[in-house]
Amino acid sequence: MKITLDEVFGGETLEARTFHELCGEVARHEHGTCKDNTCEIPSMIEHGHYFAAVHRLAGASEFPAVDALYAKFSRWLSIKKCDKDADEWWKFVEPFSVKCHDCGAIVYGDPVDETFPDDRCSNCWKPVGVESFISTFTESVSESLLWSTLVWNADGSDVGNAEEHFDEGDIPSEKRDEIEQMCRAFVSENWEILGHYQDEAHNLGHEYLVMAAHLDSGFYRYVSGEHGDALRELARADTLPELHGYIGDDGSYHLD
Repeated sequence: MKITLDEVFGGETLEARTFHELCGEVARHEHGTCKDNTCEIPSMIEHGHYFAAVHRLAGASEFPAVDALYAKFSRWLSIKKCDKDADEWWKFVEPFSVKCHDCGAIVYGDPVDETFPDDRCSNCWKPVGVESFISTFTESVSESLLWSTLVWNADGSDVGNAEEHFDEGDIPSEKRDEIEQMCRAFVSENWEILGHYQDEAHNLGHEYLVMAAHLDSGFYRYVSGEHGDALRELARADTLPELHGYIGDDGSYHLD
């Protein structure tokens, strides 16, 4: 089966053994070597969902090869068939695709290797993946720990939250190392769940702090009920180090 482009567009002929494969040739011809991991077309092409790919291209802009394909075989490219193919592609790729936790773009993972994205989002060029998640998650836990710590004066009265007087760099190094190790272990061991919620890394860090402090809250606002149940039980098993904020005899604020 084949189509021939108008002479204005070079008169090139695209052909394949079957109509499905011809759609693949057309999609590859029009989309080129796009490596944008937030673009659904390369993912559709890579995983053989050619009807969905040419349908998306037809709705996006003017592509000569797509126009020629529809002109000759429109009856074979019904909206119902293309939508069905798109739905099947999404069911296939969705479990391994995530939202960038900076810009919110969908970054398509690799269902063949069953891996989440672990590179940069092509939309905003911010890192995605487990290492970036751990960094944001840990920062949130440290911020939340300061938020939950009261500072006391010599009279035994609190003078506000530690976050009003300290930042992450003021946390004693041994406690900061312990926090980082716990966060890395929790995220790494539960990446199969947490990888689905990369855009919620900061919020989930706060929820982890709440659950590790054995307070009755955690996770349900940001994850599914099933995942929330699992994360709550796992977080409850951890105990984060305590911080103590106070005003010394010299009138200075201290954190240990």
